[in-house]
Amino acid sequence: MKLEMKNNMKNTKCQCGNEIEEYRLYELGSNRCSACAKRLSAFESKKRGIMVWNHKTAPELQIIDNLSYAQYKRDTYRRGNGSILRNISPNRGVLL
Repeated sequence: MKLEMKNNMKNTKCQCGNEIEEYRLYELGSNRCSACAKRLSAFESKKRGIMVWNHKTAPELQIIDNLSYAQYKRDTYRRGNGSILRNISPNRGVLL
């Protein structure tokens, strides 16, 4: 099976001229050597997803980059506990 794939795959060189490792070619389906993959991954922004509720029952997945995700998390972070009961109860909800 690998021999057939190897014969069918003509381009085993990366754009930098290095040989692409066999596991990257056949198992990952990558067209970059590991050195280029590490070098380029620092510049490529990782995509993140957030749920946007425009309707009561049907959320949408919005794909955003890392910078927008950090801003979204900062703007929507819930400070405190999940309940405000502690804020309005006598003695801050602590039993005496």
